[in-house]
Amino acid sequence: MAFTQPLHVLLVEDDEVDQHLTRQSLKRVRSAIEVHNVGSVKAARSYLRQEGAFADAQRPVCMILDMHLSDGRGETLLDWMAQQDELSDLPVIVFSEGLSNPGHRNVVCRLTKPEHPAGYSHLEDGLAAILFAAADRKGVHANDNFTA
Repeated sequence: MAFTQPLHVLLVEDDEVDQHLTRQSLKRVRSAIEVHNVGSVKAARSYLRQEGAFADAQRPVCMILDMHLSDGRGETLLDWMAQQDELSDLPVIVFSEGLSNPGHRNVVCRLTKPEHPAGYSHLEDGLAAILFAAADRKGVHANDNFTA
């Protein structure tokens, strides 16, 4: 599948090391990925609503969500998204040490954060499959687990 436009991905992650390693992995999956990073539940809501500093933000093709953020749990963001008509179908990749409740219907995959930086390279195949499926909007419903 050939893409002419970059894929926009929202990364909701507050740890700078995990941000960097995730960005590197995404760039190895596909060079034309634009990663937009926010570090809190509050900032993610503003981004997704295109408010304030995010007024011109592109709708992401998917969101990668850390479930343990400085201002709350990722579940609160998922619950809020489920109530928003325009966001309830946005594919979410949960990326955390602790896997989330599989009850959120827009969570397409749960990935366990690697314990060591080298483990991020093992996530690339899973991320590629999920991102390309999300971009194509077909088959984005499997709740698979990938562990590095």
